[in-house]
Amino acid sequence: MRVIRVCLVVLLVASQPVLLADMNERVDPDGVTYYSPVQQADVVMYGVPDCGYCRRARDYFATQDIDYVEYNINKSARRYREFRRLGGRGTPLIRIGAKTLHGFNRQAIEAALYEQE
Repeated sequence: MRVIRVCLVVLLVASQPVLLADMNERVDPDGVTYYSPVQQADVVMYGVPDCGYCRRARDYFATQDIDYVEYNINKSARRYREFRRLGGRGTPLIRIGAKTLHGFNRQAIEAALYEQE
């Protein structure tokens, strides 16, 4: 009976990544949050968790069903350097394809998305 309990515990622990993957949100140690079924996206946001404009961008992407990748610039020196190299001064900095947008601007996002199509 004890062997069965141990097997069940091992099975539950081993299935945890699968359960998290089904949630469509994954975070890696480099400060990246994936809101996409794939790990590459045409829409990338550099931001921080407590930024109000970042929250508005996240909400917009969610309501429009837009897959994107978010880099937390507070958790990753590499992502912070990328943010600065791209001209980042404030958050969010949003990349759509080759276009860089500073701040949250719904019309600019929609225009950049339209150019991608």
